[in-house]
Amino acid sequence: MVFRLGVNNWGLNKLGNFGDDSYNPLPIGEVAKGWTQDFHVTIDIDRSKPAPWYYLDASGKMLTDWQKVNGKWYYFGSSGSMATGWKYVRGKWYYLDNKNGDMKTGWQYLGNKWYYLRSSGAMVTGWYQDGSTWYYLDAENGDMKIGWTKVNGKWYYLNSSGAMVTGSQTIDGKVYNFASSGEWI
Repeated sequence: MVFRLGVNNWGLNKLGNFGDDSYNPLPIGEVAKGWTQDFHVTIDIDRSKPAPWYYLDASGKMLTDWQKVNGKWYYFGSSGSMATGWKYVRGKWYYLDNKNGDMKTGWQYLGNKWYYLRSSGAMVTGWYQDGSTWYYLDAENGDMKIGWTKVNGKWYYLNSSGAMVTGSQTIDGKVYNFASSGEWI
């Protein structure tokens, strides 16, 4: 790997790999654009920590905030670095893939729990209807609940797939009745 030490030894730029033409330095005066990755000698010379990714527009300007790139949404912090994992933005939680940073939508299984993310990427909390099936997603952390769950003082039973049950149900060998609204009666 070929590196260039920055001004006053305060940075390290990757120029490319020996025998690898997939990453070449830009000619002097040419503006960088698209995806770029940066790491610093004091932090990541051994690559033990992931290097942050940045996205530069056609003029070379580093982008921040929500950006749609090649049909996928990404979030770039105020420093321009691409966010990954859970991110709280303007009062809502979003999940950005840990590997490539793209915003996830729909049902996602993360950390052994299910979450539902709207088409906007925002995490859903509370009751959620998917087709004719109702689910309860924790009001605090958004994870899908299963089993007996108390909501606003009323008890509900959510089966092993998280679906709210109605009518007569046998649970642990005992028969329970549930209203069409799902509450235990």
